[in-house]
Amino acid sequence: MCEPRWSSKIELMKRLKKIILISPMILLLLLLMSCGQLSTSTPSALVSNTQATPLTMTGSAPLDTIKPFAINKLELPKMAAGESIITHAAYTISYNAKYHEANWVAYELTKEETNNVYERAKKFVADPYVTSVSASDQDYKNSHFDKGHLAPAADMGWSALSMKESFYYSNVSPQRPEFNRGIWKKLEELVRTWAYDYKAIYVVTGPVLSGNLPTIGTHQIAIPNYFFKVILDYTEPGINGIGFILPNQASSNSLSNFAVTIDSVEKLTGLDFFPALPDAQEKTIESTLCKSCWTWTSTKTGSAKVKAGSATASLSTQCLGITKKGARCKRHTSNANGCCFQHGGF
Repeated sequence: MCEPRWSSKIELMKRLKKIILISPMILLLLLLMSCGQLSTSTPSALVSNTQATPLTMTGSAPLDTIKPFAINKLELPKMAAGESIITHAAYTISYNAKYHEANWVAYELTKEETNNVYERAKKFVADPYVTSVSASDQDYKNSHFDKGHLAPAADMGWSALSMKESFYYSNVSPQRPEFNRGIWKKLEELVRTWAYDYKAIYVVTGPVLSGNLPTIGTHQIAIPNYFFKVILDYTEPGINGIGFILPNQASSNSLSNFAVTIDSVEKLTGLDFFPALPDAQEKTIESTLCKSCWTWTSTKTGSAKVKAGSATASLSTQCLGITKKGARCKRHTSNANGCCFQHGGF
């Protein structure tokens, strides 16, 4: 006869009791893991696997692995066939003939360019490259709306030509005074702080144009309900992207309250930002919102304003020309058009 595995019934009961007590704990642990309460996924995996849901972060782990490439005209959104694109020395715009204003304005802003060398222009003028209907002084007269800059004049004070271009009517949209002089101005100042702190950033900004918008003036210039900005810091350390969507009205809220992922701005506007980025980088940067990765206090950037044509106007800025390799010319020039001798300076 075989001997029993346990010498007594008492020992057998003790063993069974332990199994009964442990089993519910095991089941609970398995249930928590299946419901997502516990996860073994890394932050990087969460970003790469997330399609519709943006990842809001307090750190920057998924972004730490990104290494920048030399990409010419990185600031430009994806362009549609037949889109009216105008390339100025300081920025590029997509002009919307239906609404009579820009869909977007895109430019790179460097630390050196935050130093305002030239005085703010005093008069808005028609963009010579806009062939369709454009706004005029009469459209804004008695409209109770400001000529709200898209690319701010304070971002364009590094050359006489860039300052002049910032006062083209193609670079403005009707903005409520309390918005233009309030929260929008604060965002512009913060963006300049980022350009100074992070050496260079890429900016795309514009109105949200859709549906039947109210208008001003005889040319029926559309009054946007919302404006957006997206910013890319593509320099190491700390590569990041961030978007903003702001209603065209006064606000006392913190700018961080309006911060969203770039993906969110794309969904609202229908635009595709920074398509020149490698696909994996674009996906990670545009789906991640890391508010703690950015500074939120504006600081006063350099200013040495002079009038164009004055003796002091010999202060130099980096040439706007593009080399054969597609990079920006490294020469500095004091020419009025912002270009060195090799790139048609005068």
